Amino acid sequence: GLSNFPIAKFSWEEVKNSARGNGIVNAQIPNQIEYNKTLARRVVKVMEGAYPKLVYNENVIDNPDDLDNVGAKIAVRGQEPITNYVGFLPATQMSSDVLALSNDLMKLTQEMSGASEAALGKVNPEQASGRAILAVQDASAQIMSLQMQQHEQFIEDIARILLDFWTAYTDEGGMKLRYRDVNGNSVSDVIPRDVIENLRVNIKIEVSPSSPYSIAAVEQTLENYMRAKYITFEELVEALPDNAVAPKNILKRILKQRETAQQKQAAQGAPVAAGENAGIGAVLEKLKAGASGAMPAGMPAGMQVMAMPNGGGMPMNPGAGANLGNEIAARVRKAVAQG
Repeated sequence: GLSNFPIAKFSWEEVKNSARGNGIVNAQIPNQIEYNKTLARRVVKVMEGAYPKLVYNENVIDNPDDLDNVGAKIAVRGQEPITNYVGFLPATQMSSDVLALSNDLMKLTQEMSGASEAALGKVNPEQASGRAILAVQDASAQIMSLQMQQHEQFIEDIARILLDFWTAYTDEGGMKLRYRDVNGNSVSDVIPRDVIENLRVNIKIEVSPSSPYSIAAVEQTLENYMRAKYITFEELVEALPDNAVAPKNILKRILKQRETAQQKQAAQGAPVAAGENAGIGAVLEKLKAGASGAMPAGMPAGMQVMAMPNGGGMPMNPGAGANLGNEIAARVRKAVAQG
């Protein structure tokens, strides 16, 4: 049977001797009523005094009904100026305290319920950094910290109840599950009954806030680390969140292609220009020819002096020439390999 009662409770505000408690709107009802009354008074005031009112002397005007008609002719009896018969009462201005009261009621009610402008995301990111916006949001969320903890506990209780149902009502065939793997494919699996009975799960909900500002703050922090040379660009790409603004998958693919190209280049060796190969080959051929004691034509002057240091036509020892040629050829090859 079940080891836990299949009941999970979540109330916005605890009340003694009450299973339901108070809802989120209970404390806001008086504020809402006063705001509605103030708004209604403003509307009545605008209707009464925000527009000019027509005033006329009905004893000297023959057709007063035409005063509201556009372009109508008005018949007036008498010799006095028309302004003595028809006029307007000017519009009256409303006190600014009425508007201030309405705005204060709405703003204070929102802030006390945790729905401030920062929490709702009504912040200009061009005038504040991601960290500053997150700090304001965290400060406004302190009002709802108790409700957030109770909600996490509510989710944990539901998970324990579901696991208890699995353990109590799973048949001998085991529990059949259907889920999606990392590639998004639907996969079916079965958990044996003995595994579920011996399963001891410690359920703990850890919620990490995720918003565009928190992601921007993470990216900014990683970029600062890279500028300070605490991490490399490859480590930055690996540490980026999956939903980051920067295209993480594209950057990883570029780095993979770059690494593959470097490995191929290292396996094949550094390429040498054709002109360099020709020049080096010619020098080696001349050195080999000089090893036999004969000085080939076109040997550089420095090489001739080295081959015949006496300069008087005395040939060098053939064995010494061969050793010197091999040593210079080895040095040339080493310089080419390093350069």
